[in-house]
Amino acid sequence: MLKVLLTYFLIFFSFNLVVAQQTIEDTSFSFVDSTLDEISKTKEEIEQDLFQKELQDSIARIKLLLEAEQLGRKDSIRQRAIQLTLDSIKRNEETRKSQLKAKYDSLRQTNKGIPVVVNDNDTLFKVYTKMGALSAKERVNNIQRKLNLIGEKAMIDSNDLQIIHNENTSDIIHEELIILSISEEDAFWNGKERKQLAKDFKLIIYGAVQRLQESNSIIYSIKRTIYLILIVVGFYFAIKYLNKGFTALNKRLVKRSSKLFNGLKIKNYQLFTAEKQALLIKYVLRIIKWIIIVAIVYLSLPLVLSIFPSTKTIAYTLLGYVTDPLLSLGKAVVGFIPNLFFIVVIILASRLIIRGLKFFASEIQQGNLEINGFYPEWSKPTLNIVKIIVYALTFVMIFPYLPGSGSDVFKGVSVFLGVLFSLGSSSAIANIVAGLVITYMRAFKIGDRIKIGDITGDVLEKTLLVTRVKTIKNEEITIPNSTILNSSTTNFSSKSKEEGIILHSTVTIGYDVDWRLVHELLEKAVETVEGADLSKKPYVLQTSLDDFYVSYQINFYSQQPNMMAKMYSQLHANIQDEFNEAGIEILSPHYRAARDGGAMAVPAKYLPKDYKSPSFKIKKEE
Repeated sequence: MLKVLLTYFLIFFSFNLVVAQQTIEDTSFSFVDSTLDEISKTKEEIEQDLFQKELQDSIARIKLLLEAEQLGRKDSIRQRAIQLTLDSIKRNEETRKSQLKAKYDSLRQTNKGIPVVVNDNDTLFKVYTKMGALSAKERVNNIQRKLNLIGEKAMIDSNDLQIIHNENTSDIIHEELIILSISEEDAFWNGKERKQLAKDFKLIIYGAVQRLQESNSIIYSIKRTIYLILIVVGFYFAIKYLNKGFTALNKRLVKRSSKLFNGLKIKNYQLFTAEKQALLIKYVLRIIKWIIIVAIVYLSLPLVLSIFPSTKTIAYTLLGYVTDPLLSLGKAVVGFIPNLFFIVVIILASRLIIRGLKFFASEIQQGNLEINGFYPEWSKPTLNIVKIIVYALTFVMIFPYLPGSGSDVFKGVSVFLGVLFSLGSSSAIANIVAGLVITYMRAFKIGDRIKIGDITGDVLEKTLLVTRVKTIKNEEITIPNSTILNSSTTNFSSKSKEEGIILHSTVTIGYDVDWRLVHELLEKAVETVEGADLSKKPYVLQTSLDDFYVSYQINFYSQQPNMMAKMYSQLHANIQDEFNEAGIEILSPHYRAARDGGAMAVPAKYLPKDYKSPSFKIKKEE
């Protein structure tokens, strides 16, 4: 008999679980938005998992009970083992129930629900799910509308509200009007049985209807009228005395304008005169006055609308347009405080790092700290490069903590700026790279006399993009760094201090003049050149023996390359003086060879007093 009962119980329990599972699978719960859909899916998964585990434990329990009945009292050890297993199954069921409750509580925290609000923003309860074709929000609107309709009628008794329990819902009804239908899903989200939840909601609705009916009484109508009159009168006097106050303030400013306003001056620039400053203050006061008036009007409208039940919703909506952004801003500010501390710490750390780098760069530049292979002139550009890297890393670290950094607008602007920079800065980047290469090539430094192409001058400034050179004619020429990198650069100053630069010039003298005399005259011409280094003897090179003349190159040392133009000018003048005094002509040998009857090409003061131009030589052939 016991076997039959146990078998029947197993079949009945399995059938009920299958029916329950089928009911779960056939029920489709759609929530207000995609988040609620995910919650519904999670709930179904939990129930399916529970169904599988309960079915397995039930089958195992029945098998163990059947085995225990067959054993009777023959095998006490096996009976004890079966009992221990049954106790373990029971504990597992209790554990699953507690875990299921915790999961449901977690789901309830995720779905905040939509509040049913009546009578001065009084929240009655919340609706979490849809029912049929009505969404949760539409259900709330219908409930609020029906409660307001009932509240406009005569006083009702609690017995006027009825609860009718159906197979799947419990309806709260007033006369023939269904105020609210409660489903099993509503019961789940409220954590109560459906029938108990219906009783609780009935009491809540009855209390709300009573408050609505009291607010629609004659006494409340008189109070509302008095409140309306007080608000209108207060609004009138607020605007009136506000205008009077600002008018009096303007008159006071006009009377004391000479004492109050002295103008605004930034260094030598007059930003505002006293008259313009007074006009600006008046304009600002006028703007402030209208801002206050608009604020008073805007705040008065919700006060007026909140007096009457039918317009309370509009009042709360208007007030929400101001309070919601302010609350959001306040929450955002409070929520940003931890990120702000993090950003401040990162910025302070980066500033300390940069200060340390500046100190080391200064020590290297002044020669107090020496690093093998690292030259003092590299300290400043290297510091700038490292600073850029530190700033970039700092920005990368604080970027995720900036407000709005994850917004689509911020991302779009970042992409736009990146594309704009990449398309429009190719030449600039080429100049920057060239500037870095030139710096570490040590081709020249500020103050050096250099020659780049056809440009000769002193280096005034070196930047990442360009190099500025001042020529001997006081012309300031800006040369892109990429141009410098792609051309040859002559530096006249790099070796001038240590070895001295060798300046040279070439003259051509005919073969009829002794070369030793030419050497002597050229060396003598250097002696009076300002800036020549006479500690090192000048020397002459005969660079070529041409058809009609010999090329003599005079070379001398100097440690002042910035005076090159002046030294060359003095050298050439001295060469003319020395050769003229020696009676040696500096002219084309071609001309000299073809000359007949012409005077020497030497200034008259260098010629003898009795010098006469030779006559033409005419030879008569016999």
